[in-house]
Amino acid sequence: VAPLLEYGWGKIKNVLTAMQFERMICASGPTGGHLKRPSDGKEPVRLAFIQCVGSRDIRHKRYCSAVRCMHGTKEAILAHEHCPGLSSTIFYMDMRAVGKGFQEYVQRARDQYAVEYIRARPGRVTENEENQNPVIHYENTVSREFRAEEFDMVILSQALVFSIWLRWFPS
Repeated sequence: VAPLLEYGWGKIKNVLTAMQFERMICASGPTGGHLKRPSDGKEPVRLAFIQCVGSRDIRHKRYCSAVRCMHGTKEAILAHEHCPGLSSTIFYMDMRAVGKGFQEYVQRARDQYAVEYIRARPGRVTENEENQNPVIHYENTVSREFRAEEFDMVILSQALVFSIWLRWFPS
């Protein structure tokens, strides 16, 4: 849970985990499948996905979950299908889209679903108190620029914990 705190989870209403987000856009979920900001019920226009939360980090989980890049891309596409005017930004460390057709899927997300990919590891998320929008503070690791960008909602793609998988798929 510790890495989620630096990104405002539990303090900033419009910061969700990937599982909370997936439940929200599910037809049987708490919003009936409608994408709504938890703070005010409005439909978001700009989403951000932060990949590798708590993974690839010696303080937490050292490994890459290997599926989060594709999961984040799928969630961004689904969000756009729910709200066609929506755009998504995915903050990633390294793109791990290595399966058959995965690179094409990522390219289709860019071209057809307004998904932007920024290679960065955000340092923290704060809140614009006037509108309750999360603000992501990050360094773009390609351009080496420090920036702060405001979004309507931020989704945290946290590390998968493999002990859970072992219960479902014992050796």
